[in-house]
Amino acid sequence: SDHFGREGIVYLSPDAEEVLEAPLEAEKTYVIGGLVDGTVVKHASLRRAAALGVAAARIPLAEHAALGRSSQPVDRAGVLTLPAAVDVLLRVHAGASWSQAMRAALPPRFFLSAEEEAEARAKRRRAKEQSRRTM
Repeated sequence: SDHFGREGIVYLSPDAEEVLEAPLEAEKTYVIGGLVDGTVVKHASLRRAAALGVAAARIPLAEHAALGRSSQPVDRAGVLTLPAAVDVLLRVHAGASWSQAMRAALPPRFFLSAEEEAEARAKRRRAKEQSRRTM
């Protein structure tokens, strides 16, 4: 925060109440926190932003993607992987809406309803069973 000034930094946190708005502000520095060990530590990035005295905001996943999936790039907590977060932010910076950016960056299964997802999972299971029988 010494190099950029606290008012120019926005720490991205899935736990922030403030939603990041598009278009992104060119004069702001957006910090993407990432944990290399692959675990989700609730409120870690939000606590870090508070400790530094900088703003915190979240990418609007809940508003644009179906959450609650256990596979990548969105996990149960609504946390993007680092590559997915960068991809979404670059697309929004280039002029895409949040919906457009997320549809381009996230797999289609994250936009299915619960019923559609259950149907797709059953279809995959049947195909896998059929494949085993023909071997």
